[in-house]
Amino acid sequence: YTQLMIRYGFEDAAREVQTLYLDGRQREAAAALPDALIDAVCLCGPADRVRARIAEYRAAGVNILGITPLGADIETRLAQLGILAELAA
Repeated sequence: YTQLMIRYGFEDAAREVQTLYLDGRQREAAAALPDALIDAVCLCGPADRVRARIAEYRAAGVNILGITPLGADIETRLAQLGILAELAA
């Protein structure tokens, strides 16, 4: 993941996150992930923002997205997929 972050242009943050993680400070490592990186690789935020990001991908020619919904149980993950399907329609 460190090399991927570096290729995305977040070299300094990648090194900091790696150092924190390897030092056993996983929560600090997670907190050190730059918002810009998360925004670059995730569809998250208010519905209008996610809808706009999907439209940007569509305009760029993307027609398949790999989706990994997060949640404590299957019902939560399925609900997230339903919301995403509505936003993508």
